[in-house]
Amino acid sequence: MVLANDIEMVRGHVRLGRRIAQQRERITELERLQLPTERAFELLDLFESMQDLH
Repeated sequence: MVLANDIEMVRGHVRLGRRIAQQRERITELERLQLPTERAFELLDLFESMQDLH
């Protein structure tokens, strides 16, 4: 069971990493369209803070 827990933890890290990458892509697109990015950056900061906790 310990290995299964470790595998699930790693999968969680990978999912969070994907969310961070996707959020960065969204911010780039918002900037390209000259749309507001403040909330998008706030969410990115939250994702990165979560990653730091892991």
